[in-house]
Amino acid sequence: MSFDRIPGQIGQLTLNLSGAILSSGGDLENDEITAASIFKLLTAVRTGDFGSEVEKISVNYADHSYTVSALNNKINIVKKAVADVYA
Repeated sequence: MSFDRIPGQIGQLTLNLSGAILSSGGDLENDEITAASIFKLLTAVRTGDFGSEVEKISVNYADHSYTVSALNNKINIVKKAVADVYA
């Protein structure tokens, strides 16, 4: 999967289903703290009762966001810049 084609992408992580980093780049290059935090979030979501399987999670901040999805037994995390709509 090529993360370079994602508009606004400033970092990426790919984890295995155990939470270990398989690949990384940009702002998330070898970012084990973010990987561990997001893996904990996924673990909490999986043990919850949402009535259906969660396909994608977005975590939004004022200046950036994380989009997390699972595909082909891998966890993909993309960090994107958020445009300042109030500027």
